[in-house]
Amino acid sequence: MALFNKWRKTSQVSLTTIVAPITGTIIPLKKVPDTILANKIIGDGIAIEPTGTELIAPCDGVIYRIAPSGHAFSISTSHDEELLIHFGLDTVQLKGEGFTALVKAGDSVQAGHPIIELDLDRIRQKAKSLITTVLVSSQPHKLHFDVVADETVTAGQSVIFTIES
Repeated sequence: MALFNKWRKTSQVSLTTIVAPITGTIIPLKKVPDTILANKIIGDGIAIEPTGTELIAPCDGVIYRIAPSGHAFSISTSHDEELLIHFGLDTVQLKGEGFTALVKAGDSVQAGHPIIELDLDRIRQKAKSLITTVLVSSQPHKLHFDVVADETVTAGQSVIFTIES
């Protein structure tokens, strides 16, 4: 038995806490009016109907990418998880109107660091929806949700889920 234990692989479980990247109300991903997002084709996660005017880093990490139109960003965690934070539906068509990036790809950030300022009134006039998705786009990971539908969350304070990898 001792020999078996010597050669048996031990698995390390890592947990990453994800806070709300914007203040608003939780919506289950399956209720997002976009088939790709609702069916978790890009990844699993959660959606928020925003009331806040700023997207912040949902965890410590490195900004992997900011969309040229400013409507989305990706962040890599220290445990090699990748998250995609996507603001609104069809907002790429705004070509940056209403979005001001405050960081660039390659920047290290801590949870709560401002990433994108939003002009909600301007965006609301032209976007299909303001629903913001927080997706874990890398696999495999298990998500433990800490919020429920219709719950109000506060950017940088409310834990929305934990990633187990």
